[in-house]
Amino acid sequence: MTDASVTRALGVKRVSRLRETITTLKAMTADIPDHAGWVLHRPVPLRATGTLQADLEMTQRLPNAGSWFYTVRYDSQGRRSGIATPYLRLPEPLSMDAIVGQIIFLDLHCRLGAWWLTHVWRAQQLAESSSSALHIWQIITAAACSRSLLEGAAAFSAETDAMMAEWDELKQMGVPTSDSISRFAAPLEKRISRGQFGTRLAESVDVKPPLQSTNVMTYVNKLAKQRPNENIKEIYEWLCDAVHPSFGGMTVFVANQGAHFSETHNLVRIAKNPLADKSYEPAYRADCGQRDCRCDHRRRR
Repeated sequence: MTDASVTRALGVKRVSRLRETITTLKAMTADIPDHAGWVLHRPVPLRATGTLQADLEMTQRLPNAGSWFYTVRYDSQGRRSGIATPYLRLPEPLSMDAIVGQIIFLDLHCRLGAWWLTHVWRAQQLAESSSSALHIWQIITAAACSRSLLEGAAAFSAETDAMMAEWDELKQMGVPTSDSISRFAAPLEKRISRGQFGTRLAESVDVKPPLQSTNVMTYVNKLAKQRPNENIKEIYEWLCDAVHPSFGGMTVFVANQGAHFSETHNLVRIAKNPLADKSYEPAYRADCGQRDCRCDHRRRR
């Protein structure tokens, strides 16, 4: 396989655009870390029924070393729980709203960073794998990676739009309070959890997953509506067809085809790697611009 044969099959413009995209992606992610971690604070149910007993129970749970901060709260039924952290910097002026806000926002910030970073790593893998597969003319592999890349981009676009709207709504409410922070955090935590841990496993046996992920077509349709001039759904359908055992997935092995001059039959030649077959001829020219081209340049035998 040579660069010339791939360029002939894809066309100079497509190859150039692919290289520019990969170069841009590498430049954008050059400073992205290869490792990271995130924190999720967990409420600790307490047996104590009184304030002093609850403080003692939390104190006994925490290590003696380091600087820890903890707070005890109780719900409408009087059940107490504690939250503790070694990561808190006490706010000035000191207030319970500010302390609760720091703990909640710390968790959200860490989890959002991890969610974003895994999306970037995923995009890197899929884009580079798709490009490598095209270079050796493994079209089905390239289509599978490209489809996953498009799905990830659609999901990221939809979720970030929703998160930004929620952040804007919180900011418009003024100085946050414990109550407004809790109301804001609950749906956002659910959204992040669904993005990180949501799944569709077990649906085939009619068992609903504990945390169900959003259907990918919901994301693709939203992206298509946002970008009506980019043929998102049509591109996605072609990628799916190439991945599935159907027309798109089978025709990638066609090296040459055409009608006999007598018009009594068609001739089709297939190959494991069509570009390596001496009879290979693209079904349409890259500069023709027509997907279902029937121009004179189609070979007839």
